[in-house]
Order: sequence, then structure tokens, then C-alpha cells
Amino acid sequence: MFRLAQQDDLTRILEIYNQVIERRTVTADLVPATKENRQTWFNQHLNHAKYPIWVYELDGQMICTALFWAIYILIFAIALIGIVVGNFYYYKTYNNYYDMLMFGLVEDDTKAVLKNIYDDYPVIS
Repeated sequence: MFRLAQQDDLTRILEIYNQVIERRTVTADLVPATKENRQTWFNQHLNHAKYPIWVYELDGQMICTALFWAIYILIFAIALIGIVVGNFYYYKTYNNYYDMLMFGLVEDDTKAVLKNIYDDYPVIS
């Protein structure tokens, strides 16, 4: 179940975060976090009204943490706007689906596209 982080959760939160640092997947941090260098950050978010630290427990053991910052919301919004605007202008370029197909064939390698269509066509004998 999800719950707000408490003061004694910092050690386990850092264990989970340091596992992520070792994998080099989600964070840009390269050096494992310590209690000393994260205590101020933790205290700032512990009872934060807008961006508190959440933890998820399963069978009484904390298995993950979550912290939402305004920057993540901003990045998501920018990406979403970019996709919507990009699709709008992409489809406005062409008058209908036939134009998209024809201009797409012209812009791409037409011979390769037609060869794939021909090769996938079933042969009836």
C-alpha cells in the first residue's frame, strides 16, 4: 500500500535509490547517495505540501519510492504538446490518406516499399 514517507524511511529509500544508481538506468547520479548528503533533501520533501515522498510497502517491506517534481510534469506536458502539434502539422500537409500514401512512397525508397508489398502478396497456384 502507498503511504507518505516517515523520518525512519530514509535508510531504505537510499538503499533503493543506490540500486538504481548501480544500474545506471533512471538517474544521472554516478556516486551512491549517503545519509549525510541526502538528509537536507529528505527533510525538505518529508512534509512538503505539493511534492511529498511516497513509499510503497508490500508485506510490510518498502519496495519502491516515488517523488513527483514540477519539472517532471513540465517535461511530460512539453512532450505531449510536441506530439499533438507535430501530428497536426503532419496531417495538415496532406489533403487525404491517399496523398499520405503517395507522398510517403515518393519520399521513401519506393522500390523497396513496393518490393515488400509484392513479396508479401500471397501466391495462388
